[in-house]
Amino acid sequence: MDLPDGVDYQTGDHLTVMADNPPEVVDAALTQLGIDPGLRLSINPRRSSRRLIALDREVSARELLTHFVELRKPVTSSQLRSLAAANSNPPERQRLNELAEAPDGCPLSVLECLDEYPACVLTGAELLELLDPMVPRHYSIASSSMLSPRTVGLVVSVLDAPARSGHGSFKGVASNYLATVQPGQLIRARVDPARQAFRAGADPAKNVILVSAGTGVAPFLGFLGDRLAAQRAGAPVEPALCFFGVRDPEVDYIFRDRFEQAEAIGIVQMRPAFSRAPQDGVRYVQDRIAADADDVWDLLGDPAKDAHVYVCGDGALMAPAVRGSFLDIYRARTGADDGQARDWLNGLIESDHYVEDVWAG
Repeated sequence: MDLPDGVDYQTGDHLTVMADNPPEVVDAALTQLGIDPGLRLSINPRRSSRRLIALDREVSARELLTHFVELRKPVTSSQLRSLAAANSNPPERQRLNELAEAPDGCPLSVLECLDEYPACVLTGAELLELLDPMVPRHYSIASSSMLSPRTVGLVVSVLDAPARSGHGSFKGVASNYLATVQPGQLIRARVDPARQAFRAGADPAKNVILVSAGTGVAPFLGFLGDRLAAQRAGAPVEPALCFFGVRDPEVDYIFRDRFEQAEAIGIVQMRPAFSRAPQDGVRYVQDRIAADADDVWDLLGDPAKDAHVYVCGDGALMAPAVRGSFLDIYRARTGADDGQARDWLNGLIESDHYVEDVWAG
């Protein structure tokens, strides 16, 4: 993405994107809601306490459904209760109320619920008001501001899988939108600065341990770009120790050529893990960290090296498992008990020597 004049970024920052709903989904919604696509609408934010769509101008119904509301997002408990209140059929109303209380939620969207439970009676305005505002999506920038100060790169996994609702396929709104963007097309986006503690990982002179899986590697591509720029300028560079997990080396080892070239010139030591092609019992990044404990402790165990750990990617499963591997290494190397190991890791976190940029979902 080329940045407009006056917009800058630093390595490690995020690009926040406002996606558009696909035209075919918007057309289907307009037909379902029985709304003229050219109808001019004025949004009054004072009427909405839970869902705020802040617009300072009139928009057409098509514009509203394209840019400003979620059409594929799974329905919330509150929305289900609103649909139940508007449903005149007792069995359907009961089922909607049951779904509102279900601990696992409901995989249907609001519009799919209207198809599934047709006795819901709402005006077009009430249906529009029921929809959630479009949520911005945050992506780690995968480029180096030292190498490409006016252009940011993204690494996006395009979500297109069988829908949990059983209704065809579910396509991620933002990932599929970005996958269809054409050269020269304008997108709605902004640069959001990362924490300074995370940006600091791009410092070429710093001893760093980088841990990621899948598209979580994005900011570390930028970190390596800064190291490459420093090396070209003759500045001191410490090779990063990079643990990176994907499924199969022959299928989805993204940026493999770039990593191997970076390793060949001495700016990174790659330690990959392959979940579907395990090697010597190493399946996930936490396994590789454990297997390479000597190299990890060589950095973390020597205060003079002032090493920093950066973790990016899945916060639900990977990040806790990675923390567990570092705790295991500390206990094994020092004889510490569980409490002492936790105190050590907490000390690294509090001093910004262990920094996570993770997400769950």
